Amino acid sequence: MEPLGRLALAAVAVVVAGCGESAAKPAARAVPLPTIATRFTPLPCPHSVSARGSTVGIEGCQEHTILRTNAHIRVLERSIFKRLSGAGRRRFGRGERAWLAYRDNMCEAEDSPFSGGTIQPVLNAACTADANRAHISTLGGFFKTIHPG
Repeated sequence: MEPLGRLALAAVAVVVAGCGESAAKPAARAVPLPTIATRFTPLPCPHSVSARGSTVGIEGCQEHTILRTNAHIRVLERSIFKRLSGAGRRRFGRGERAWLAYRDNMCEAEDSPFSGGTIQPVLNAACTADANRAHISTLGGFFKTIHPG
């Protein structure tokens, strides 16, 4: 399912203030943080240097990096999310969904010339791991901005 398809929101509750004197306003709902799902069953990351140099070894090690960095991103997202206002949470949730869609689409575009080849999943995993590391840096800076000290 496309990331935008998952953005469908539930019906907005109507809040009526006072004794019916105020106009009904839709309740502001926070956009939840995206779920960073993996589309692979992780291969093992070999311990021997020679096995790590194989296509399967490289891919497995990259996949473990993706799982580790995905978890780090989720921790940072939650830390940031709880410090934001309602409007900030909605914007942050939308931004994180957009980033995730960007990451996935850019990495699929990058590996597309090698579609069907053995190097394609290696390139996709390396791209995803690199994008995750860059995003961790971005989120870390964001966290420091809203939570100095």
